Amino acid sequence: VWNMQRPQAVRIAEVAAADAAMLERAGVSRALRADEAIEHGDVVTVASGSAAIAYPDGTRIDLGADSSAAFRRDGAGKRIRLDRGFAQASVAKQRAEAPLEIATPHAAIVVLGTRFTLAVVAAGTDLTVDEGHVAFVRGDDRREVAAGQTARADRDGLDTWPISPQALAREREAIVAAITPYAEDERLFAIAWETDLQVARQRAAAEDKPLLIWAGWGHPLGMGNTETVVARRVIAADARFQAALARRFIPVAIDSWMLTKAEDEAGRFYRAAIASAGRADTTNDGFFVVGADGRALASCGGVASVDEALAALEQGFAAHANHGAALAVDDARDAAFDHRLPPGGLALTLRARRLDHPGASWRAQGGIGRDHLWFTADDCLKLIGDAPVGTHRSLDPAVARHIARYAVADSTIEEWTEWMPDAVDLLAIDSEVVERTATRVRLRLSGTIDLDEGSRSCRVALIGDVVADGGTITRCDLIIAGTFRDAAGERLVAIHGAIAIRPLDQRVAPHGMRDRMYLQRD
Repeated sequence: VWNMQRPQAVRIAEVAAADAAMLERAGVSRALRADEAIEHGDVVTVASGSAAIAYPDGTRIDLGADSSAAFRRDGAGKRIRLDRGFAQASVAKQRAEAPLEIATPHAAIVVLGTRFTLAVVAAGTDLTVDEGHVAFVRGDDRREVAAGQTARADRDGLDTWPISPQALAREREAIVAAITPYAEDERLFAIAWETDLQVARQRAAAEDKPLLIWAGWGHPLGMGNTETVVARRVIAADARFQAALARRFIPVAIDSWMLTKAEDEAGRFYRAAIASAGRADTTNDGFFVVGADGRALASCGGVASVDEALAALEQGFAAHANHGAALAVDDARDAAFDHRLPPGGLALTLRARRLDHPGASWRAQGGIGRDHLWFTADDCLKLIGDAPVGTHRSLDPAVARHIARYAVADSTIEEWTEWMPDAVDLLAIDSEVVERTATRVRLRLSGTIDLDEGSRSCRVALIGDVVADGGTITRCDLIIAGTFRDAAGERLVAIHGAIAIRPLDQRVAPHGMRDRMYLQRD
């Protein structure tokens, strides 16, 4: 029970630093000043700046923007009530009978000596432990949270995460290295793939070359499915296949799921070409040599051998007879399947991989999944924001939900669908402004995400760096890691997202674009 009745002035700590912060003492508020005393019952409120409170034993509490904390002493023990906001604590060793206790609206933290971070919002309290361990208490439920773990208290009780954002930050380089793509996965980009069938048709007619359409259920250059992933390594990355394509074909990679549904000229052209090739299965995956007029000249399946693919190329090239006729195409698109990066948008390439548990030094397992994440121009503005240096704020809710639903996916398995809106059980992503000048902004993202749809769920931590130069985002680096569960069991998966540097990567639609709400925000 908090008893804030003030005894005669009792100095319990002092202000190590203060910026845009207020002190309330005995009902009177004024600006907080560096080096002044903190007395029993004082309340420190931070608006847009920060404040640091230091105790004589070396314990230090750093408060972020939009925070409010009350300080008191209970016998020999330190007591803090954090009503809202962000606090980083470095706690010197305390006596067992006099621990430091921090109360929030949702739980209590009991500490004998450690480093940890607290974030308090209306929905709950997030605890991340950097060193040692902390007792997290809500009613009769008491959890020991160890270094590298994150926990949350809310109206539903207490829950813990296997990986904390701070642990991800320490292991960033090792995680990124574990998700580095195989050389054969990157070799397929030696081909100058088109991704727009209408553009490819015009080029084919103008240059008097046949089309080589690589169709995959899930974009061949994106997430893809099992057949597509096999075709990447066995066929598309093969030096003989690439040499056969060079100068003789217009290569175009498309998502067969999208074009089998699109009611526009590109969709009708694709469906007619597939029918002409005699293929009528449910996915229409594979390699198709097609004339600019839509006539199928040769084809082979996506799991064919390289020799079969080469034979199809030779057969199709021999049958080609276009004579360089000009081609006018209808550029009107089916809005539901017009999967082009919106003007001013930002494209990220996502790579995912299963890993051993952190204690095993992030050993990689199996293949690497691949996908993309798009942000709208409005998303980019919300990411950059206008808050001053030192500000800790929750990431814009719509942008945070977009990341949770479409970036947090185990793309190492085929056709992993986006999360439904009601799958978001917990979403707590903090944005800290670490640099802001007239021309440059740098943000640090940190948080946790909990998704649950019954048959599948995941619990992950996230960190990120965002840099904008001259109002344009030039760096957006995300690390996401945690446990994924479905019918196959539970596994640890890590995801790395970075700005798509290759123009080709910027043109490959994310798997999540199958959801017509992908570029809309609620």
